Amino acid sequence: MAPAVVPIAKMTGTEIFRGYVRFMGVGAIATAGIFGIIKSLKIVVGSFTIAAKAFHRGEGEGQERTDRDMPIIQILIGVIVSSLAIAVFLGSLGATAIVVLIGLG
Repeated sequence: MAPAVVPIAKMTGTEIFRGYVRFMGVGAIATAGIFGIIKSLKIVVGSFTIAAKAFHRGEGEGQERTDRDMPIIQILIGVIVSSLAIAVFLGSLGATAIVVLIGLG
């Protein structure tokens, strides 16, 4: 079985872990994360829809300050600034996109 040149029966526990088990564990964690994002996608889309409607209507006028939501433009600016900071920290746009997607989920 690739990448091994030694049969699994002759490998030590550490070699089996490093060559096979570790990758299966990482794959399981990644799959669970993807399923979690997919399951919560409906909620995220619904939240963005509500925010977009509020942005166009100017909802919140005439209410007490503590009952109003933050303006969506401030939230978007915060997301953009945070994403840029993550991109600088991670040094990768792909990794940044993943972090932002997970953060929204």
